[in-house]
Amino acid sequence: MDNTENIFHLEVDQTAKAYMVETARWAKFLAILTFIMMGILVLASKFIGDYMALQYSTQGLQMPEWFSTVIMVVYILVVCLYFYPVFALLKFSNLIKPAVQAANKEQFNNAFRYLKNMFKYIGILTIIFLSFYGIAIIFAVIGIAMR
Repeated sequence: MDNTENIFHLEVDQTAKAYMVETARWAKFLAILTFIMMGILVLASKFIGDYMALQYSTQGLQMPEWFSTVIMVVYILVVCLYFYPVFALLKFSNLIKPAVQAANKEQFNNAFRYLKNMFKYIGILTIIFLSFYGIAIIFAVIGIAMR
């Protein structure tokens, strides 16, 4: 086994190790950046609703007082929906580098469990949103046909 290590009956050479460590760096960067953006979105959610109300009032329209609260809640719900996959990505990035360096099978498996969970969560969320879009298109077609 020249320059390789046997991890769960899989030989991982130095090139694959380097790719995993680099992947971990990018995953950590993206996760931290996304957490920062999520924080900004939560803070901005109140101002976005107020700004929309202001835009309506400058056009002479009256927006219900509760509408800015609804906008704020929607933005916070979006942040909550995306919290877990970003957290799982961060956990993957924190676990994979030491697992590769120490050839720790349990930590390596745990890291990839978080990565799998992230992709599974995003996949399920995508299916749900595509279903909503499909239903909306069907109702739009029915609405147009009934005109």
